[in-house]
Amino acid sequence: MSYNYWVSCHAHTMYSNGSYFEVVTKPEDYIDYAKRYNLPAVCFTEHGGVQGWIKKKDLVESAGLKYIHGIEAYSVMDLADKNRGYHTILLAKNYNGVKEINQLSSDSYNRKDGHFYYRPRILFSDLKEAVAHGNIIVTTACLAGPISQNLVDPDMDEEESKRRTEILNCWLDLAKENRDNVYLEVQPHDNVEQARLNNALQNYASAYDLKLIAANDIHAINQ
Repeated sequence: MSYNYWVSCHAHTMYSNGSYFEVVTKPEDYIDYAKRYNLPAVCFTEHGGVQGWIKKKDLVESAGLKYIHGIEAYSVMDLADKNRGYHTILLAKNYNGVKEINQLSSDSYNRKDGHFYYRPRILFSDLKEAVAHGNIIVTTACLAGPISQNLVDPDMDEEESKRRTEILNCWLDLAKENRDNVYLEVQPHDNVEQARLNNALQNYASAYDLKLIAANDIHAINQ
């Protein structure tokens, strides 16, 4: 069976605006676009949370389309790390996946146990456990994602190179252990850094028999 449509599983609406103004696109804009071009589904992956998801689900389904529940989360290897997390896309495969994503999102806002540090953050070990249940799909997101941020450069010192390699191997192992649920995300953005990342992801996919997903990190419905 062949298909003539493509649904991006990495898109932001005005709900993604946090401490600064970034996105003007409304959920209704994506729904109108999907209807106009006969797309079967709409996916939302807001920065750091699932805000407004029930309203968005109702809007999508009222238009006769499939709603795909998602989030662009910020993931960390250790809550003691003083960083703001790697961008990571989570998508629900079913209603259990919706509940698991919502729980991870809720936990990420906990300011008492270290989850929240400038941003709501999810812990890698919690993500790993959730993925093992088989209800969510994970993609490695953008240039701020875990693969891109841990590629090793020849001019790095030994300590930084070792640190990055260890983290990179954790994420590659996650993909190798969950080949049907963890995807390496390539994007079409025209810059040197994206080209380097895309090449690395394709090499990892070939070397370890992993799956690629093409997304677009959409922040606006048009120019």
